[in-house]
Amino acid sequence: VELNSEDVDALETLALGLLRANEVEEAGRVVLRMENLEGAAGRVSHLKGTMALQAGNMEAAHKHMEEAFAFEPENGDIALSYARVLLQRRDPKAKQVVAVAAERLPRRWDAQYMAGRLALSDGEVDTAVKHLRRARVDNPDFVDTYLQLARAYELNSEPAKSERCLRDLIDRFPSLPEGYLALAELFRSRGDTESAVAIQNQMPK
Repeated sequence: VELNSEDVDALETLALGLLRANEVEEAGRVVLRMENLEGAAGRVSHLKGTMALQAGNMEAAHKHMEEAFAFEPENGDIALSYARVLLQRRDPKAKQVVAVAAERLPRRWDAQYMAGRLALSDGEVDTAVKHLRRARVDNPDFVDTYLQLARAYELNSEPAKSERCLRDLIDRFPSLPEGYLALAELFRSRGDTESAVAIQNQMPK
Protein backbone atom coordinates (compact mmCIF):
# COMPACT_ATOMS: atom_id res chain seq x y z
CA VAL A 1 0.00 0.00 0.00
CA GLU A 2 1.38 3.40 -0.96
CA LEU A 3 1.27 6.10 1.68
CA ASN A 4 -0.42 8.41 -0.84
CA SER A 5 -3.22 5.85 -1.36
CA GLU A 6 -6.81 7.00 -0.83
CA ASP A 7 -8.02 3.53 0.18
CA VAL A 8 -9.04 3.98 3.82
CA ASP A 9 -9.39 0.24 4.48
CA ALA A 10 -5.95 -0.52 3.06
CA LEU A 11 -4.30 2.31 5.01
CA GLU A 12 -6.00 1.19 8.22
CA THR A 13 -4.75 -2.38 7.68
CA LEU A 14 -1.25 -1.02 7.03
CA ALA A 15 -1.30 1.12 10.19
CA LEU A 16 -2.54 -1.77 12.36
CA GLY A 17 0.18 -4.03 10.94
CA LEU A 18 2.83 -1.41 11.71
CA LEU A 19 1.51 -1.04 15.27
CA ARG A 20 1.63 -4.83 15.76
CA ALA A 21 5.26 -4.71 14.60
CA ASN A 22 5.86 -1.83 17.05
CA GLU A 23 6.64 0.57 14.19
CA VAL A 24 4.82 3.38 15.99
CA GLU A 25 6.42 6.26 14.08
CA GLU A 26 5.58 4.72 10.69
CA ALA A 27 2.01 4.00 11.87
CA GLY A 28 1.73 7.64 12.93
CA ARG A 29 2.61 8.74 9.38
CA VAL A 30 -0.17 6.56 7.98
CA VAL A 31 -2.64 8.02 10.49
CA LEU A 32 -1.63 11.56 9.48
CA ARG A 33 -2.28 10.64 5.85
CA MET A 34 -5.68 9.18 6.74
CA GLU A 35 -6.74 12.35 8.58
CA ASN A 36 -7.12 14.09 5.21
CA LEU A 37 -9.35 11.40 3.70
CA GLU A 38 -13.13 11.53 3.60
CA GLY A 39 -14.94 8.99 5.75
CA ALA A 40 -11.83 8.04 7.74
CA ALA A 41 -12.57 9.91 11.00
CA GLY A 42 -13.76 6.84 12.90
CA ARG A 43 -10.83 4.71 11.80
CA VAL A 44 -8.36 7.51 12.60
CA SER A 45 -9.74 7.82 16.14
CA HIS A 46 -9.57 4.02 16.50
CA LEU A 47 -5.91 3.98 15.44
CA LYS A 48 -5.09 6.86 17.79
CA GLY A 49 -6.81 4.95 20.59
CA THR A 50 -4.82 1.83 19.74
CA MET A 51 -1.58 3.84 19.82
CA ALA A 52 -2.55 5.36 23.17
CA LEU A 53 -3.26 1.86 24.53
CA GLN A 54 0.16 0.66 23.40
CA ALA A 55 1.71 3.65 25.14
CA GLY A 56 -0.22 2.82 28.33
CA ASN A 57 -2.25 6.03 28.23
CA MET A 58 -5.71 4.79 29.24
CA GLU A 59 -7.33 8.23 29.40
CA ALA A 60 -6.33 9.10 25.83
CA ALA A 61 -7.27 5.58 24.68
CA HIS A 62 -10.74 5.99 26.19
CA LYS A 63 -11.23 9.42 24.58
CA HIS A 64 -10.19 8.25 21.12
CA MET A 65 -12.13 4.94 21.25
CA GLU A 66 -15.25 6.80 22.41
CA GLU A 67 -14.88 9.17 19.43
CA ALA A 68 -14.31 6.26 17.06
CA PHE A 69 -17.43 4.46 18.25
CA ALA A 70 -19.48 7.67 17.94
CA PHE A 71 -18.30 8.02 14.31
CA GLU A 72 -18.84 4.34 13.43
CA PRO A 73 -21.26 2.70 15.91
CA GLU A 74 -21.79 -0.28 13.57
CA ASN A 75 -18.08 -1.10 13.14
CA GLY A 76 -17.43 -4.36 15.02
CA ASP A 77 -13.65 -3.91 15.29
CA ILE A 78 -14.04 -0.45 16.78
CA ALA A 79 -16.75 -1.72 19.14
CA LEU A 80 -14.45 -4.54 20.31
CA SER A 81 -11.54 -2.18 21.01
CA TYR A 82 -13.81 0.31 22.79
CA ALA A 83 -15.40 -2.50 24.82
CA ARG A 84 -11.97 -3.63 26.05
CA VAL A 85 -11.21 -0.12 27.30
CA LEU A 86 -14.63 0.16 28.98
CA LEU A 87 -14.20 -3.22 30.66
CA GLN A 88 -10.83 -2.16 32.06
CA ARG A 89 -12.52 0.95 33.46
CA ARG A 90 -15.44 -1.14 34.80
CA ASP A 91 -17.75 1.14 32.87
CA PRO A 92 -21.38 -0.10 32.76
CA LYS A 93 -21.58 1.01 29.09
CA ALA A 94 -19.32 -1.96 28.28
CA LYS A 95 -22.23 -4.37 28.00
CA GLN A 96 -24.04 -2.55 25.18
CA VAL A 97 -20.76 -2.01 23.27
CA VAL A 98 -19.77 -5.68 23.68
CA ALA A 99 -23.21 -6.63 22.31
CA VAL A 100 -22.49 -4.61 19.15
CA ALA A 101 -19.07 -6.26 18.78
CA ALA A 102 -20.53 -9.76 19.25
CA GLU A 103 -23.31 -9.12 16.74
CA ARG A 104 -20.98 -7.61 14.12
CA LEU A 105 -18.18 -10.14 14.64
CA PRO A 106 -19.88 -13.55 15.00
CA ARG A 107 -16.62 -15.41 14.22
CA ARG A 108 -14.37 -13.40 16.54
CA TRP A 109 -13.95 -15.65 19.57
CA ASP A 110 -12.86 -12.76 21.83
CA ALA A 111 -16.03 -10.77 21.10
CA GLN A 112 -18.17 -13.85 21.78
CA TYR A 113 -16.20 -14.67 24.95
CA MET A 114 -16.63 -11.14 26.34
CA ALA A 115 -20.36 -11.17 25.55
CA GLY A 116 -20.68 -14.58 27.24
CA ARG A 117 -18.83 -13.49 30.37
CA LEU A 118 -20.94 -10.35 30.75
CA ALA A 119 -24.19 -12.25 30.17
CA LEU A 120 -23.17 -14.83 32.77
CA SER A 121 -22.33 -12.17 35.35
CA ASP A 122 -25.80 -10.68 34.78
CA GLY A 123 -27.52 -14.07 35.16
CA GLU A 124 -28.52 -14.26 31.47
CA VAL A 125 -27.56 -17.90 31.23
CA ASP A 126 -29.08 -18.81 27.83
CA THR A 127 -27.32 -15.86 26.20
CA ALA A 128 -24.07 -16.76 27.96
CA VAL A 129 -24.23 -20.35 26.68
CA LYS A 130 -24.83 -19.15 23.11
CA HIS A 131 -21.83 -16.79 23.06
CA LEU A 132 -19.44 -19.05 24.98
CA ARG A 133 -20.19 -22.01 22.71
CA ARG A 134 -19.33 -19.86 19.69
CA ALA A 135 -16.15 -18.66 21.38
CA ARG A 136 -15.03 -22.22 22.10
CA VAL A 137 -15.64 -23.34 18.50
CA ASP A 138 -13.56 -20.49 17.09
CA ASN A 139 -10.76 -20.75 19.65
CA PRO A 140 -10.67 -24.18 21.33
CA ASP A 141 -7.35 -23.35 23.02
CA PHE A 142 -8.57 -20.70 25.46
CA VAL A 143 -8.97 -22.46 28.81
CA ASP A 144 -11.30 -20.01 30.53
CA THR A 145 -13.97 -20.40 27.85
CA TYR A 146 -14.43 -24.05 28.92
CA LEU A 147 -14.62 -23.05 32.60
CA GLN A 148 -17.19 -20.31 31.98
CA LEU A 149 -19.25 -22.46 29.60
CA ALA A 150 -19.33 -25.33 32.12
CA ARG A 151 -20.53 -22.87 34.76
CA ALA A 152 -23.23 -21.57 32.40
CA TYR A 153 -24.43 -25.11 31.63
CA GLU A 154 -24.60 -25.94 35.35
CA LEU A 155 -26.62 -22.78 36.06
CA ASN A 156 -28.84 -23.66 33.11
CA SER A 157 -29.66 -27.06 34.67
CA GLU A 158 -27.67 -28.97 32.06
CA PRO A 159 -25.38 -31.02 34.32
CA ALA A 160 -24.33 -33.56 31.68
CA LYS A 161 -23.16 -30.79 29.33
CA SER A 162 -21.31 -29.06 32.16
CA GLU A 163 -19.41 -32.25 33.00
CA ARG A 164 -18.74 -32.98 29.30
CA CYS A 165 -17.34 -29.49 28.80
CA LEU A 166 -14.83 -29.94 31.62
CA ARG A 167 -13.87 -33.42 30.40
CA ASP A 168 -13.25 -31.88 26.97
CA LEU A 169 -10.93 -29.38 28.66
CA ILE A 170 -9.03 -32.20 30.39
CA ASP A 171 -8.78 -34.15 27.12
CA ARG A 172 -7.43 -31.10 25.28
CA PHE A 173 -5.00 -30.03 28.03
CA PRO A 174 -4.21 -33.15 30.08
CA SER A 175 -1.18 -31.51 31.71
CA LEU A 176 -3.07 -28.44 33.02
CA PRO A 177 -4.69 -28.60 36.48
CA GLU A 178 -7.65 -26.26 35.72
CA GLY A 179 -9.94 -28.89 34.18
CA TYR A 180 -9.37 -31.46 36.93
CA LEU A 181 -9.87 -28.89 39.70
CA ALA A 182 -13.05 -27.49 38.13
CA LEU A 183 -14.52 -30.95 37.57
CA ALA A 184 -13.66 -32.03 41.12
CA GLU A 185 -15.33 -28.85 42.44
CA LEU A 186 -18.37 -29.59 40.27
CA PHE A 187 -18.72 -33.08 41.74
CA ARG A 188 -18.29 -31.69 45.27
CA SER A 189 -21.04 -29.13 44.67
CA ARG A 190 -23.31 -32.07 43.78
CA GLY A 191 -22.32 -33.93 46.93
CA ASP A 192 -20.33 -36.55 44.99
CA THR A 193 -17.11 -36.58 47.02
CA GLU A 194 -16.01 -39.96 45.68
CA SER A 195 -15.93 -38.75 42.05
CA ALA A 196 -14.24 -35.50 43.13
CA VAL A 197 -11.41 -37.40 44.83
CA ALA A 198 -11.07 -39.76 41.84
CA ILE A 199 -10.67 -36.82 39.44
CA GLN A 200 -8.13 -35.08 41.66
CA ASN A 201 -6.14 -38.29 41.81
CA GLN A 202 -5.89 -38.21 38.01
CA MET A 203 -4.23 -34.78 38.11
CA PRO A 204 -0.66 -34.79 36.78
CA LYS A 205 1.82 -34.65 39.61
